[in-house]
Amino acid sequence: IRQAVTLAKQAVVKCASSTNPPRQQVMIAGSVGPYGACLHDGSEYRGEYVEDVTAQQLRDWHRPRITALVAAGVDLLAVETIPAVQEAVAVLNLLREEFSDVKAWVSFTCKDNVNTSHGEPFHEAVLQCCQTNRSQLVAVGVNCV
Repeated sequence: IRQAVTLAKQAVVKCASSTNPPRQQVMIAGSVGPYGACLHDGSEYRGEYVEDVTAQQLRDWHRPRITALVAAGVDLLAVETIPAVQEAVAVLNLLREEFSDVKAWVSFTCKDNVNTSHGEPFHEAVLQCCQTNRSQLVAVGVNCV
């Protein structure tokens, strides 16, 4: 993770030095993917694993990756490809409790034009994210339908 962030920082410096006039600040976002990806069963596309794990287990799983990204110096976190509101809320709570100076966006996967992959209405997912940690949340979106 550290090497990836270092590479991104080098690219930002190179980009800034090669443009005239210099572009506005380029930020580095560290990607934080879903817990389900580690299960190797495709559940990251459906999100049913949130029924079998606690919010604390989700926080414990995400903590090492977030710690590594923050220590490496990312500007913000891209909490992306999240299939279920419960996981997004767990990450946003973790940020509030342990990484209070880190900003993040959350993007969900959706199974249709209305619902997250786990079946929650997308508008309710957005509302729940905002209610959980609006001060660190810079955006909420969808990255796969």
